[in-house]
Amino acid sequence: MNEPKKKTRFEFLSFKKYQGRFKNLRKFLRQLRESINTTIYNSRDRVMFILQIVNALNLIFVLFSLIYSFGFNLSADEVTKIFNRLEISVIIFGLDYLTRLVYEFQRIEYIISNPLESSLMGILLVLLIGNAFGIPLLYDLNLFLQISDYRSFYEALVSTYLILMFVIQIARGSTLLSSIKVKPATTFIASFIILILLGTGFLMMPAMTKEGSTISFLDALFTSTSASCVTGLIVVDTATFFTFKGQLVLLVLIQLGGIGIVSFASFFATFLSQGVGIKQQAIIQDVLSSESLSSAKDMLKRVVWLTASIEITGAIAIFFTWGDNVHFDSFGQKLFFSIFHSISAFCNAGFSLFSGGLYEGAVASAENPYPLPIHMSYVMHLVICMIIILGSLGFSTIEDILSPQKLRERLEQPWREWSLGTQIAVNMTIVLVVLGTIGFYFIEIRKGGLLEGKGFMESMVISFFQSVTTRTAGFNTVDFSMLAPTTIIMMIFFMFIGAAPGSTGGGIKTSTFLLLVISSLASIRNKKTVEIGKRSISNEIISRAFSIVAFAITYNFVCFFILSLTQPIGENGVTVLNLFFEQISAFATVGLSMGITGNLTDASKIVLIVTMYIGRVGTLTLALALSKRVISNSYEYPSAHIMVG
Repeated sequence: MNEPKKKTRFEFLSFKKYQGRFKNLRKFLRQLRESINTTIYNSRDRVMFILQIVNALNLIFVLFSLIYSFGFNLSADEVTKIFNRLEISVIIFGLDYLTRLVYEFQRIEYIISNPLESSLMGILLVLLIGNAFGIPLLYDLNLFLQISDYRSFYEALVSTYLILMFVIQIARGSTLLSSIKVKPATTFIASFIILILLGTGFLMMPAMTKEGSTISFLDALFTSTSASCVTGLIVVDTATFFTFKGQLVLLVLIQLGGIGIVSFASFFATFLSQGVGIKQQAIIQDVLSSESLSSAKDMLKRVVWLTASIEITGAIAIFFTWGDNVHFDSFGQKLFFSIFHSISAFCNAGFSLFSGGLYEGAVASAENPYPLPIHMSYVMHLVICMIIILGSLGFSTIEDILSPQKLRERLEQPWREWSLGTQIAVNMTIVLVVLGTIGFYFIEIRKGGLLEGKGFMESMVISFFQSVTTRTAGFNTVDFSMLAPTTIIMMIFFMFIGAAPGSTGGGIKTSTFLLLVISSLASIRNKKTVEIGKRSISNEIISRAFSIVAFAITYNFVCFFILSLTQPIGENGVTVLNLFFEQISAFATVGLSMGITGNLTDASKIVLIVTMYIGRVGTLTLALALSKRVISNSYEYPSAHIMVG
């Protein structure tokens, strides 16, 4: 073996000399940093106060500038002038970040703890350095992507940057929710009112509707409510009435309404390391049906990423299953249609960019002069069904089934079972979908029925799709005017049950229906306890389930009575059955219609607007928000006997 070479005395002394210099340099830099921190500490509060004012004014300017350029039909020169001014806002955001960085004592930790904002600032810095050295990085990127209009590309990037910065500021502000002395349930329902009103304002802007079309306030409110409450009922044709911008607004409303705007803000606050308050955690717990406050915050992160993964995967699957039966003007339009329908399906919204929904007749093209209609694209229908089912299971169920952590745990411990809530959601979904498929098939396969003359597999796919979409989503692949009254009544029943708790679907929820059935059977058998899966269900939960069902039945019959007064029966094809169908569809946030939505009177539209809202926020949440705290429960009146049944 070769022995290591020993250092000479001269080399050792040289090493010690340089080591001492490095120590002195580190000591000098540390003293310099401490001196800078001490010097700026006295001015910190004053500078931060001024910075907050400047930042607030900048945010207001950015908000109104983007809304003005996005919502109005402006000339190219007018848009260019607006974005030239917005470049100043970009610089202000950069100076704001740098100032806060300077006034932070732990600067490296600050950069790491704000990954999104730091990344945006890093990109901005690289672009500025490139321009300083005569390297137009944005223009080179535009050439690489082969985008013909550089100005539109530049404006889109600036808009995206400013929107992200605006979202970051809103996420920071969302942490103030905990200081507001209102109930979490009140905050939750108020967030939907704000979202609906904002959506109404956007949809009424000139650039949202196609040339020659204008939308009234009530129709805009109805459409915004339907999108925010992921319902799908429409009073104007989404495909032909709205421009791309209007459809984009609907897509944002569907996504925010599906996951909940407070949950969305809380996710960004958590992602930005701003923390989430107790009130936010309580709202998230209600939205996700989490078991505890502590688990709600962690679950939210996983659920948002899973949601994004499912929607992206669904969009890719839909993109490749359009086939030749639909003609798209461009690759971008085909991609947007795929993304829109994937998000609409997962959020159980039922909005479609085709005039007749998924029953739309196909558009012929030079390559395919005799295309099959969309309602015969059975592979795409099955893809959409899978996306709908995942969205209807509930966020906690999706997290329990598909999260990498849970999958890893079950691989290591195969005997571990799903949680009771997950088992109920999955099993009830399977049972209801199978019953709906069989019921639809046997009712409509008869002579004169919708499925008469169709093959077995074709009939089963149609029946399966209607069974899946009836409970939650609201897409249609059949002409509902051709369905038998028995089928319509069956659909009303399944719509009323709805989806699983914590999902984007409505209705009384599958678990509520199961508790209702099991507790009724237990009462008939004279059992003192209600048991599911070797677990006892508390009387409080049973009472809550009965309260939800009682309220839902009462509310829907009252609304149906009002609708029968405000909507003339017999005019414009309106019958008692399809009016009741419309009411239940709105309450269960399904969005299926028998074609009368566009012919509703203004009073009827208002009834359905309120119904869609109550159906989305939930009857129990609304009751908690409006209820008053009981002063005392420490007393009990003498028992009384009342005849029942």
